[in-house]
Amino acid sequence: ENDAPFGSEHPSGAQFVYADGHVEFLQDAIDMTLYQDLSTYRGGELVSDHGR
Repeated sequence: ENDAPFGSEHPSGAQFVYADGHVEFLQDAIDMTLYQDLSTYRGGELVSDHGR
């Protein structure tokens, strides 16, 4: 298991591009379970306010 976050040169988080094309900044303080769920293609998670 790897609990290391995705990285970037941005302080306190990283920019992410979603499959629908939108880009969003996610903070390093995001819940690790949600962070992992967002990185899967089969998760099926419903996501609302998730660590912006």
